[in-house]
Amino acid sequence: MEFKEYIQILKKHFGLFLLVIILVVIAGIIFQVSKPANFKSSLTLNVTRTGSQQTSDYRYDDFYRLQADERFADTVVRWLGSPRIVTDIYNDAKITTAGLSSRKLSKIFKAQRLSSQLVQVTYITSNSRTSEKLSESIVSILNKQSDELNELQKNETWFKILGSYPVVKENKPDMELVIIVSILLGIFLGVWAVFIKNYFSN
Repeated sequence: MEFKEYIQILKKHFGLFLLVIILVVIAGIIFQVSKPANFKSSLTLNVTRTGSQQTSDYRYDDFYRLQADERFADTVVRWLGSPRIVTDIYNDAKITTAGLSSRKLSKIFKAQRLSSQLVQVTYITSNSRTSEKLSESIVSILNKQSDELNELQKNETWFKILGSYPVVKENKPDMELVIIVSILLGIFLGVWAVFIKNYFSN
């Protein structure tokens, strides 16, 4: 078939084509609106030290200290991707993780190092109170992990993690994007619906 023949088929069943697009768009909007509300939280963690030590030893030189801070901040990021530590955070916040696989647990917190001492953590929850409880538990469990690393060394200037109050905002869907995607999907399904109807009507 030539291209103009396809166009003629679409024109012949244009009502069906348009109906499919409208139904898909309506379904997309209803699906997004009916989804339960959730909240996106952003927590800032600062990697600092428990004390300071005056010495000429190279270990405490500014360069080496900054390098150590960066490596520890990277460790914090990796901790937040560990299912074991994520489970500890949820248990500390008294929130169940039943039904969550290790893979899902590792993706709950999205952490990234913004600078040598700054780590940003984002996560989604069903309500703002849960966000606050998790932020407190994140700081508590991470500091517990840090203390466990220092049990043998007993370093007087060991790492300490400070957390700010989380920024919590309702995670609303982008309706413009939903409509655009629904229209494109509707066009695709509409074309198939038209050609299937045309095939069986001949």
